[in-house]
Amino acid sequence: MLSLSSTRMPAVALWSKYGIVTMFSANHACEAINSCRTYANVSEIRDGNVAVIALYAPDVSAKMLADYHENCPFVRLRPFTVDNYPAYFKDYRNYRFKFPTVVSVLPEFSTIMYIDASIRFQKQKSETLSDLFTSMETKFAPQGIRLLSSATHPNFPVVHPDMYEFFNVTEEQTKGSTQFQSGLYLLNNSPEGWNIVEKMVECAVEPKCMAPKGAKVQCQYKELKKNLKVICHRFDQSALNMRLIELYGTNETLYYQPSSIIKVVRMGKCKL
Repeated sequence: MLSLSSTRMPAVALWSKYGIVTMFSANHACEAINSCRTYANVSEIRDGNVAVIALYAPDVSAKMLADYHENCPFVRLRPFTVDNYPAYFKDYRNYRFKFPTVVSVLPEFSTIMYIDASIRFQKQKSETLSDLFTSMETKFAPQGIRLLSSATHPNFPVVHPDMYEFFNVTEEQTKGSTQFQSGLYLLNNSPEGWNIVEKMVECAVEPKCMAPKGAKVQCQYKELKKNLKVICHRFDQSALNMRLIELYGTNETLYYQPSSIIKVVRMGKCKL
């Protein structure tokens, strides 16, 4: 059961120091299974040194769970609910549920990696999953977060105007910064990490933030690159990017560094 208030807690690390967290609803169950099949490419996951928790929505059926467990028996399945939140949380299309749900797991580890169902792990020799987690104890420790994938367009055309009332960010800053994807990041269970996500939870709860009235996700990509007007809104992704600009400015090297072991594959509808 989720709570409206987030409490900063020390890491419990029941299974390991580090954890991977993912989540899915019924319409992404197939995509989630195809994603988790690639976890076998990662030795730290195979060996049990990095725990994996998959949080599933109430609309996920028993058959979907059985299929997921059959394909990925090393993943710990855990239900999540938004019953303690306002009714608009039950519309998963506004993505308000994501950060509160991730926050519910953060106290169990010193660092988590959040991955959407679109994420695939690739076999690599030059970099390891351990390298990514180690970077959170060195280069990215002062920020408490590391983003790993760029959306390759500016922030401004995908930020609803109402968002500026909640974040201390200017249009000049969003026009001059790249947006990074919120479906893939590392986050520390540290004061710096909590400083980011506590405001993300507040934004999720606030009716005019994260999913303001009239916000739409559909975009024409060529219009995004022009960076001249607001075309659409990226919900939790736009909110996270604004929070990081609010805290750290537009110097993306403070909180972004891609990785060769990860690939984003958006499948849409799929069959097992």
